[in-house]
Amino acid sequence: EYHQEEDYYILKDSIIVAMTTTCAAKYHNVLEKLQSKIVIVEEAAAIFEAHIITALST
Repeated sequence: EYHQEEDYYILKDSIIVAMTTTCAAKYHNVLEKLQSKIVIVEEAAAIFEAHIITALST
């Protein structure tokens, strides 16, 4: 959890944050805290939209 807090403080001022779907699922808490209006997901063609929404929603 400490590393995720550190990651949040590093990412909070970023204009663009890029990650794979695996990373998006792993860092769900960080992404939720960032409250990004737009999320670009790498590997999106390889997975179903419902899986992306599930990984990124609360």
